[in-house]
Amino acid sequence: MSYTNVWEIDGLHRIFTGKVSGEDIFESNIELHRDHRFKGIEYIINDFSKITGHSIELSHTEIYASTDETRT
Repeated sequence: MSYTNVWEIDGLHRIFTGKVSGEDIFESNIELHRDHRFKGIEYIINDFSKITGHSIELSHTEIYASTDETRT
């Protein structure tokens, strides 16, 4: 899996490619939270239209939500 962050004036357009795993998304979220621009954005568009497959489970989404709760 790879992804590209396209920073926009008020947000982020994140484009994922290849086969995406739940762990890949978690790691990309952690990296995003460390970026100084993250606190100032109003939206994130996660674009999965170019992926070739995934191994994402419901339990992964609960982990993603927990990382979002730390944003203040």
